[in-house]
Amino acid sequence: MKTTTDLSRKLFPLATELRKIHIQYTITTRQLTPVNYRHEKDRFLSSKRYNPRFLYTVEKKQPFKSWYDQYKTRIAKLSLPPEVAHYLYDYLHNTKLLAKTYESIGSESFARSASLLFSFGSVSLKSILTSVPKPNLISHHHPIVHDAPSLKRLFVAHLNDCSPITESRVNIDFYNDHMIRVSSRHLTIGAAVKRSEINARRLIVHEIESHMLQRYNLLIMKNPLLTLSPFHLSHLYGEGLAVYNEVITGTITKSAYENYILRLRAVEHINKSFREIYDILRSHGTTSNKAFMNAYRVKRGLPDTAKPGGFPKDASYLLGYKEVYDFIKRGGRYESLYLSRVPDLGQLLLKYNLLKPRHFYLPSFYRKQYQ
Repeated sequence: MKTTTDLSRKLFPLATELRKIHIQYTITTRQLTPVNYRHEKDRFLSSKRYNPRFLYTVEKKQPFKSWYDQYKTRIAKLSLPPEVAHYLYDYLHNTKLLAKTYESIGSESFARSASLLFSFGSVSLKSILTSVPKPNLISHHHPIVHDAPSLKRLFVAHLNDCSPITESRVNIDFYNDHMIRVSSRHLTIGAAVKRSEINARRLIVHEIESHMLQRYNLLIMKNPLLTLSPFHLSHLYGEGLAVYNEVITGTITKSAYENYILRLRAVEHINKSFREIYDILRSHGTTSNKAFMNAYRVKRGLPDTAKPGGFPKDASYLLGYKEVYDFIKRGGRYESLYLSRVPDLGQLLLKYNLLKPRHFYLPSFYRKQYQ
């Protein structure tokens, strides 16, 4: 039987290679933003029937067929514990699905590839909302509204004063100007983003104390096996943790929660056209801009948005909130969500002594309450 040292020696280089391949195909806002976004938005809003037709520029990558079988054979030859081998096969298969989805952005096959990648199946908004407790929602009628430069100042102050994340940077993006995104040390704000004072505080919990801190922990622990989180599960638990943190800190606002509902509602109707999704969201009292943005987020990646399917990532917020809520309810440790982006991976690595949790960081609100 292989010792822990033997396993680590074999698995660490393999994990590093697999992660590099996975990163090649990671799908972000940049790949999914159409080059004609503004033109098609204007055309859509000036019509009552038109469905946007999006154009994309996506960098070509190494075809997955050139490496998939090679790594599948390599895993088989390592004589790993069955649980570990099974996890690696699943991760490899998910990377294959991710590669196929990446390669299909802007093509007719994108909808099917994205559906297989996320594997959420049919989504029922009603069943999700009835299975988790409704949070106490803050109304955000507040005279202060922060634009992107003002948000940047708030985020920089928090990172400098309250966060352990070192060498952090906050940037303003004038190209993808409608979204906020993060990495382990970088936070990027779309130039057109505006948030109320209360929602700005919520974003600190969501973006910095959840997403950035979780990724920063993976960076400083320097264990390549921790990076092997399947794309869809990383989003599910990552967004779920962020929403869960909003709820337990009492920073979740009425508008944010309603937006998570809109996103899930849009995914629920993903097989309808852009226009139909937009009209459904408008019928629930949503503003024209919010209805457009949520329909757009779901139909990103498609060339012809009149057709079924899309990018179902936005179901991750409330589906993930339910997953994290159920995980904690079953006795799962909250801290483990900051040790690994996917709880099952962290538990597997601990079981086989493939993870030695050195010092890792928990959010500032948690440290103040429990430590």
